[in-house]
Amino acid sequence: MIKGKVWIYFVAILFLTGLAHADVWKQIHPGGTIPSARLGHTLVEINNKIYLYGGESADTSTLVTGNSMLLNDIFAYDPNLAIWAPEEPANNPPPARKNHSAVALGEKMYILFGEGNEGGLLQDIWVYDPLSKEWQEQVVSSVSKPDARTGHSTVVMYGQIFIYGGKTATGVVNDLWSFDLRSKTWVKRESGGTPVYGHKAIADTGTKMYVHGGTSADGSLLTDLLSYDLNTKSWENISGQGDVPSARAFHIATFETNKIKISGGSGDDSNDLGDTWEFDTVAVTWTPKAKVSPHSFSSAVVVPKSSDSNKVEESNVFMFVGQRNGQFLNESWIYYPNESPCDTVKDLAVSPNTLKLKKKESETVTVTATGKNNCPVEGVTVTATVNKSGSKRISVSPSSSVTDENGETTFTITAKDMTGRAVVKFKTGDIKVKGKVTVK
Repeated sequence: MIKGKVWIYFVAILFLTGLAHADVWKQIHPGGTIPSARLGHTLVEINNKIYLYGGESADTSTLVTGNSMLLNDIFAYDPNLAIWAPEEPANNPPPARKNHSAVALGEKMYILFGEGNEGGLLQDIWVYDPLSKEWQEQVVSSVSKPDARTGHSTVVMYGQIFIYGGKTATGVVNDLWSFDLRSKTWVKRESGGTPVYGHKAIADTGTKMYVHGGTSADGSLLTDLLSYDLNTKSWENISGQGDVPSARAFHIATFETNKIKISGGSGDDSNDLGDTWEFDTVAVTWTPKAKVSPHSFSSAVVVPKSSDSNKVEESNVFMFVGQRNGQFLNESWIYYPNESPCDTVKDLAVSPNTLKLKKKESETVTVTATGKNNCPVEGVTVTATVNKSGSKRISVSPSSSVTDENGETTFTITAKDMTGRAVVKFKTGDIKVKGKVTVK
């Protein structure tokens, strides 16, 4: 009897299939160099790219709190290509930090304050230019300035940077300051609300800043939603109609049109939360939205719309997760408010794509279904068939299988004794993957 080998070569034929989903979070698996697991980092969006800076990184052997270090690295994420890449600054970066704040203004990223090494609080402002890849510290010309702090919030209104709240060396504060980039001066504004840190602030397209949640001076978590009006220079405590989100701190928050979205954070008993809520600033109502895996100390930004997207629909939200129940993470997630490309299969992949088997030997191949941004498509039925003449040479088991949460399913290919060629077809909807098999 002559011993033979099986050669399998797979070619994917791509089509679209699947049904839309109204509102969902999906973890995606980008390519490139993924940032290390971390918490207390920041994200900003500049010219259709998302920039991540700093944070606290875990001991790589345990990925839990306790043995960690602060970071001052930068990564850029391309939403269109779904690829992470490290930035290589042309000069020395700012001191490493966590729980700082960051904003995008004038196509540059501004980093403010935060907690440095050995718990030291920072009072500096740095700007990063993605074009020149240079860092520059802002020299403040005013005598009066905010105290060094961590766990504060920062927004941009009318070309100025506003910083609110946080924890200073003397305690938790509720002061509001604005920084003018032209004069390099700080101006103290009207204080308001309960002294708080670990809260989130977002600015609308007009004159209002909204502040949600956080931790008070006595350690209590807050459910408060406040607004500050730049025109009237006044604070307002907003009482939303219906159910409201539970108290939390170190969550994420984004704003688009008249909608504020919050998700996750550290809740009661330090348990991480996995809910998502939307606040309509016009209707003054909270609405629960899709759930996500629990997380805290994450960061999120609104994803720029592509040129061919529906301009009326809401934009997606990109999130880089910080921690989950004490474990540091480096997960990338996208919130789809309108429909989920992860329910729409755009590609199939098979690994390994070439097999060499002796007669009677078997090997498992993995078929992966993915949608836009390489997100896995769960619950897709993939069928496997062998052409009539090929069935004398190979067998495939099972005949059909459903993809798991990672978009994956497996099949076993077994070589028989007869030499020759065979064709294996994997199919889901209109997507077909052909496998060419030769038994020698």
